Amino acid sequence: SELRRLLVHIWARIIPVDRSCQLDLIRDGGYKYFIHVLWTTAVKSDERSMAAFILSLICHNNKEGKEFCLKAAIISNCLAHLSDPDPILRQWLCLC
Repeated sequence: SELRRLLVHIWARIIPVDRSCQLDLIRDGGYKYFIHVLWTTAVKSDERSMAAFILSLICHNNKEGKEFCLKAAIISNCLAHLSDPDPILRQWLCLC
């Protein structure tokens, strides 16, 4: 779990600066990892918030990213988790 936290944190720092990573995460299927982190309720809410942030950036101005996330039912899953007590997670779920 410590490695997962580190990996999510690193990607949360990289993707806002280097948008070319969007395509790498889509092409390599890396976006699936962040979807898994986001839907695993046993994961801490700050990690889930970062995963939602990363997914929102993968979709931002990227048709292919949006298509993959839509196929993964990201919208319905975001809506299902909007009752989470963490306001930051709820915010990123809405933006995602």
